[in-house]
Amino acid sequence: MKKKIILTFDVDGLWAQEQLWNKFDKLKIEKIKKNDPVLKKGINKVLKILKKNNIKATFFVVGNNVKNYTKEHLEIVKEGHEIASHTYSHPVKLSKLSFLEKKNEIEKNENTLMNFLGVKPIGFRAPTYSIDEEILRILDEKNYVYDSSLIPTYIPNFTRINNLFVLRRPHFIRNSNLLEIPISTFLIFPLLGTVIFNLGKNYFNIVSKLIFFKNKPLILNFHIRDFVK
Repeated sequence: MKKKIILTFDVDGLWAQEQLWNKFDKLKIEKIKKNDPVLKKGINKVLKILKKNNIKATFFVVGNNVKNYTKEHLEIVKEGHEIASHTYSHPVKLSKLSFLEKKNEIEKNENTLMNFLGVKPIGFRAPTYSIDEEILRILDEKNYVYDSSLIPTYIPNFTRINNLFVLRRPHFIRNSNLLEIPISTFLIFPLLGTVIFNLGKNYFNIVSKLIFFKNKPLILNFHIRDFVK
């Protein structure tokens, strides 16, 4: 049986994490954006790991970060990895924005990636996995090939309880040309970097074997900050 693995990294930066937990005011966040240790160190560290193991991955990038750290993001392209969209400003609750705000986040990031990296993204992941029908419609209308924002589990304040009942394998969204690539889960635990690091290597080995046994692809989601102390 052939094992299929999709390895993805969200390139958020330290500022996005602090913004999520509402630790600092806007001025402090803006200061971190200009000197973000996660983006300055993490991207290069991950690229070295991938190169050493001859692995290609998908990087979901934020336009704001691309402008501030163009050199680091160009290295991702140079190494032959896929660049996908993670919105322009990484709003904590994308689905709560107006339709025009959602569209602007997607379009502005697409233009930024084309202008700074020479790449037109075909994939998308919503910050904090905050996806809804309007966002999917915008992606479909703009000819994106896939979305990977869905986690088939319930995480309070992050995902909807209805996510427990969605398909756990890649599938086309109804009345759309858009492919949904959900992040792998086991029971209620998503295979995110934080979960994997906390539960350990043995947990990961067991879960991955169970997913392969069911003939499903293993779709992993790490954040660049997972690799920076």
